[in-house]
Amino acid sequence: MANLASHPLQASNRTFNFLGFPLIASSLQLKADWHYGRSGERHHYVIQAWVKNRLGGRAHGWFQPGSRFVLAKIEITRSHRSKGYGTVVLEELRAKARQCGCSELVFQGVRADNSGAIKLYTSFGAKPVPTSGNLCDFVVPLP
Repeated sequence: MANLASHPLQASNRTFNFLGFPLIASSLQLKADWHYGRSGERHHYVIQAWVKNRLGGRAHGWFQPGSRFVLAKIEITRSHRSKGYGTVVLEELRAKARQCGCSELVFQGVRADNSGAIKLYTSFGAKPVPTSGNLCDFVVPLP
């Protein structure tokens, strides 16, 4: 993950709406490596959320330019949850997916009992697509 520092993304100049209130991400910095690895046509990525110089969360997945942008896992540390940081990370992923010409953003392998994640994903307009057992994907079509 040494490449993360070479691809910093600053979120400090952006304002997001969180629970009806503006969230100014002045204390949040996103660091990403959009080409962390590659397997065939898939580009694997890693993105980290730093809050006041401490790791507050991370996400990883893969994308295929012109096709799908998949979030395989997002983790926000317990002390940073419900503060809008996950929303900021997902907004960054959606922007990257659009930039890559992807037709959909997929939140992959969500457990049916993960109500916090489901609430976040549906706030982005994601619709559930059952996959297996108690897992489903949540899909957001992109213009």
